[in-house]
Amino acid sequence: MAIFRRLTALLAGLSGLAGCNDANKITFVNQTNLYSPQMVRASGFRAEIYGAPRAGATLAQTLEGLHAPGWASATPLTPASEPGRHGRLVLIFNPAGSAPSAAMCTNPDDFEGKAQDAPLRVFAAYCMADRLVARGALSAPGIPKANSPGYAEAMNNLFAAMLPPHQPPGNK
Repeated sequence: MAIFRRLTALLAGLSGLAGCNDANKITFVNQTNLYSPQMVRASGFRAEIYGAPRAGATLAQTLEGLHAPGWASATPLTPASEPGRHGRLVLIFNPAGSAPSAAMCTNPDDFEGKAQDAPLRVFAAYCMADRLVARGALSAPGIPKANSPGYAEAMNNLFAAMLPPHQPPGNK
């Protein structure tokens, strides 16, 4: 069953890259057994930002143009009013470490961001309270920082790959 999950994630990631700068890559995507499109839609699309998205950027500027996948009505991301609680996307910009993990839901500060002027790298996790539901990673050397041309498209492609419209095989 795990092979079906990986295949589904790979296909979602590849389809999410269509129309994206060739240098921008979704490098990792995975859903846990907790993943359910219905649960994600009902929980909403609040976001927490960590790391180093851009020097001087506000949370609103970092979230500008970012939205949920189309199957979830492309709901715009909004700031999480209660970090660490409820359903939310945890976004870590230019993180330390090689891959996103469940610790993003409990200790996102442990993934401290690197220099803000580095090429854009993002770890994303959809969490329900402290439980990991889905995760993904984006490497975008062609996008120098949040809000650069192509930023919103690359990020929204990552969310679409992480949060597919159907339950991946084996996630029941």
